[in-house]
Amino acid sequence: VLKGDVRIGQSPSLAVNPANGEVYAVYESNPTGPDQADVYFIRSSDGGVTWSEPVKISDDRTPNDQFFPFIAVSPDGTIGVSFNDRRKDPANLKYDKYLAISRDGGHTFEPNIRMSSASSPIPPVETYGSCYMGDYDQIVADKNYFYAAWGDNRNQALTWRTGASMPRPRQEAAVVGVGDAVLAIGGYYTDLPTVADTGTNEAYLPASNHWVTLAPDPVRRADAAAAAYGPYAYVAGGRSLPAGDILASFDRYDALTNSWTQLPPMPTPRAGFGMARVGSTIYAIGGRDCSLYVACGQALDVNESYNINTGRWETRAPLPTARMDFATVAVNNKIYVLGGYNKDEGGPLSSVEVYDPVTDTWRQGLSIPITRFSEGAAACGDKIVLFGGYSPSYAPSSRVRIYDTISNKWQYGPFLKVPRAEIQGASAGGHIFAIGGSYAANPRYAGYNELFPCKTMGAFRPDPDAFFAKIPVSPTAMPISSSENSLLSPKPESITWELASLTKNSVTFVVQGQGISSMDVQLFDLSGRRVAQESTRGNRLTLRWGTTQANGVYLYLVTVRGMDGSAIRGKVEKFVLLR
Repeated sequence: VLKGDVRIGQSPSLAVNPANGEVYAVYESNPTGPDQADVYFIRSSDGGVTWSEPVKISDDRTPNDQFFPFIAVSPDGTIGVSFNDRRKDPANLKYDKYLAISRDGGHTFEPNIRMSSASSPIPPVETYGSCYMGDYDQIVADKNYFYAAWGDNRNQALTWRTGASMPRPRQEAAVVGVGDAVLAIGGYYTDLPTVADTGTNEAYLPASNHWVTLAPDPVRRADAAAAAYGPYAYVAGGRSLPAGDILASFDRYDALTNSWTQLPPMPTPRAGFGMARVGSTIYAIGGRDCSLYVACGQALDVNESYNINTGRWETRAPLPTARMDFATVAVNNKIYVLGGYNKDEGGPLSSVEVYDPVTDTWRQGLSIPITRFSEGAAACGDKIVLFGGYSPSYAPSSRVRIYDTISNKWQYGPFLKVPRAEIQGASAGGHIFAIGGSYAANPRYAGYNELFPCKTMGAFRPDPDAFFAKIPVSPTAMPISSSENSLLSPKPESITWELASLTKNSVTFVVQGQGISSMDVQLFDLSGRRVAQESTRGNRLTLRWGTTQANGVYLYLVTVRGMDGSAIRGKVEKFVLLR
């Protein structure tokens, strides 16, 4: 492992000279002296039975590292070796991509060529034991050029930061921000063979990046909901396993005295519901009547409010769409209910419903571009950040969407580092927190903690891109320094899209071109009303509408996105649907 926690494997890269059949190998090794890693070349003229003495490839005179070499041979026997090189950074951290060329079978190498135009920093290691940077770089050759591709971090992108994980991982905890701290209350420990809900109450302190243990909730519960008011956290409902009870209990935690107070219970026992506070009133919305697991039982449309000043519960206007396991966020004195699950409505939901406590009325909001349930959400000012959750196939997701409540638009957000579901969102100290949740595919990430800075709508960090360069094989050819390109940005001139198929029940779109990561299609009727929208990874998307779409002319708009988040929007085009 090199400085910066960069893992190197010391695995050789092999090539055969098509002109004479010699076998070549390049590798990194720790030489004598201050260098930790340098790159070497060896040759075999007898099919690998014997090998030549190593030849150092780099012409660097510093003690800095060279690592991850890859070799290619042109048809005339010219050898090209690409490798990572830290010679330009006195701190021996940033790296460039270099090329060494030999025209005499590797006996000597010409002065090295710097292919990258900017040095690349090492990204911070957060989810793996060491940094993987360069393992899959490649170089190939034809009679005219060496073609090299490599991973590069010169650009900046927004992401989530990683905080200290839960001291002992829990799932389905109620998570709420109180002051500058985040409380994780209840849930169940993921390291036990059977589910047994707990009253554990722990607080994450972002300023010191550590957890403290607080007075436990007197009620052992999971899948509850929580809201904050001043120094208090209010926790309601949930379920209690192994007994399997659905709870109506309602309790208040006082952060100043580290103590709990029992309050009047909710009129309706439930789990998997949402809770939000507007002014001095707490609202408990929706949920399910089943205690066993996510998406079980019957979805509820209940809406009950608790007046903090009077200590009384009231029944309010019910949810238009009953739902469970959804996200709930209060923004500008309105409560947003997003996504969730209702088996009677087809399962996972993308709909958004907005409650006005003043008028006790609901209205439809702009649907989420993706269906999600058991997801998390929290507010950054006027914006709602929606993250994680289960996809319709019950796969935990890392996708993030951001809803601007002022402009009424959804946009892409930086992905979570670890996909998770059965997670709640919390806001505290200018950040959003995604703590705990379910990631059954890799239990090592249970209890994971990610932070999203609201001021910048994400944390800046080096952004891995794929870069490409070609260098002439012939020494008389003009070098093409301008041929270095990012492979992850879509190029407008290379993007084409088409309506690939149209049936009575669906329409399929296909995009082609360089740097495509995902695509989005919006469908409108002639009045301008959007009737469908879908996003997908890759370059093929099918919108299905069953038998509900009327005959007529429809307009569609295709948006293509690259790995770097940049977008290209096409012109509005049309098709005619006739059954």
